[in-house]
Amino acid sequence: MSIPGSNRRCESTIIGVVFLLIASTIIAAYMIEVYGVYMEVSDREYLRRRERLEFLRLDEVDSQHRIVYILDRMIESRSVEGYGLYEASIPLRIHLEGYTPRYLAIYYRGYALLDGSIEHTILILKPDGGSDILARIYVSSEDRNYGPYIVRNPGRYIHSDGSIRIEVYAKNNSSFTLYAVDLEVRFIGRIYGLGVIQVQNVGDVTVEIIALWEIYSSGSKIRKDMSVSLRPGEAYILLDSVSDDLVEVKVITRRGNIFIGRVKG
Repeated sequence: MSIPGSNRRCESTIIGVVFLLIASTIIAAYMIEVYGVYMEVSDREYLRRRERLEFLRLDEVDSQHRIVYILDRMIESRSVEGYGLYEASIPLRIHLEGYTPRYLAIYYRGYALLDGSIEHTILILKPDGGSDILARIYVSSEDRNYGPYIVRNPGRYIHSDGSIRIEVYAKNNSSFTLYAVDLEVRFIGRIYGLGVIQVQNVGDVTVEIIALWEIYSSGSKIRKDMSVSLRPGEAYILLDSVSDDLVEVKVITRRGNIFIGRVKG
């Protein structure tokens, strides 16, 4: 014979246990979710603090360059009265495209239409007049390259138009024909005054750039959405031209960092 009160107590106990189990499961799932979110936030914050970007202008970065001038010129020698000599010369203007080189090497390719060889002098002209000798070579009828001839402290030879000027001068006791094929210039240098701005990842984690703000002296601001991913050590050109009234740029990353680069002031 069943006891009504006892049954009710059992049922209440079972319901209570089930409720506690359900509640415990819900609470455990919630705690796991909260912990997961906490760890995700902590990890994201940890990575955010490790992001490092630096703003660079191209005038702070060395770059290598190679310029080849195709001359393809044939020059007949002319007589020098009173000296019994024949001479020919080729003036050359090398445009460095705004770069200030710290290392510069010159290669000359050519030949002479004459039996034997002819003395050539390669001169570099000074901005204030005069010249220095880069090399003296003897050029034969064989088409070949000569060089490299290193220009020491090349910055002092840059003229007001940003060029370096070379002259190839040849002389001989009898008439000859000079054939200049090409002149090659190799240099490592920096460019000044172009206002090109780039950013470099100097940290140890990949940085994703999502936006760029341009701030002007007038107070106006322009936002440009971007999607640029930079691994450690990589750089990216943000602006390939800079207006006179741009004073500041801000880079926004996916992790929420803001990096500020002052353009002026």
